[in-house]
Amino acid sequence: VVHAKIARTGSASMYFPVDSPVLAPVRPEHTPFAPLAGAVSELRERGGRLVVLGHASPTGSDTHNDALSLARARTVASWLRRDEAQWVDTVTEHGSPADTQRWLRHWSRTLGWDTNPGRVDGVIDAATERAVTTFQREFAQRFDASISVDGRITRTTLAALFAVCMREFETHLRAASIDPESEIELAEEDVLGCGTSFAKEEGLVRCFGDLPGQQQRCDVVVVPPTCRWTREHGPPALFLYTRQDIVP
Repeated sequence: VVHAKIARTGSASMYFPVDSPVLAPVRPEHTPFAPLAGAVSELRERGGRLVVLGHASPTGSDTHNDALSLARARTVASWLRRDEAQWVDTVTEHGSPADTQRWLRHWSRTLGWDTNPGRVDGVIDAATERAVTTFQREFAQRFDASISVDGRITRTTLAALFAVCMREFETHLRAASIDPESEIELAEEDVLGCGTSFAKEEGLVRCFGDLPGQQQRCDVVVVPPTCRWTREHGPPALFLYTRQDIVP
């Protein structure tokens, strides 16, 4: 289940579908861009910097989970940076057709586009091809863009998905009184894949619970100027600071 919340300390936690590196809403009110805009608004008010922490559940190998958690952090960072190339690269390497299906279903509900692929199962069947074709046609018309209308999930189609996601993000930024054209600074060293490390920290398990689904998330943390945290302290120390106001 994809949902999100903003903690009073300035941390936005967003949950991913199983084994997916791409946030996507299961219901219109659970769009990931609301908490992201909230984190940016908090940053504008408090100062400091953003840190993005991707996580994975304990299921599967450490190698897979390390890669998945970093991919989750990078896709979220790509939205914040408006970095289409990195988002497409990450989704191409780690994603599946189910990620596209989730967004097409979302836009069928929120934009009224005839892009509902039916089941979200990662299978490219006739219904998914029809939904992708309709999306490509809508994108070409509404964005005045050149794109092949062929029903295929290519890098060009993923770039179009990113563009529509960015349009939605900009809407939430405006609602938070933030200029959507303003730069959101995010250093590469502050985009971290945490693997399953949080699932092994007793204090953090108490915060989130020990169910695997609680570790399928990405945290966007607003680090205030008074916090002396650096990457060397480790992500668990940073998150405990945002929860308890303890300087590492």
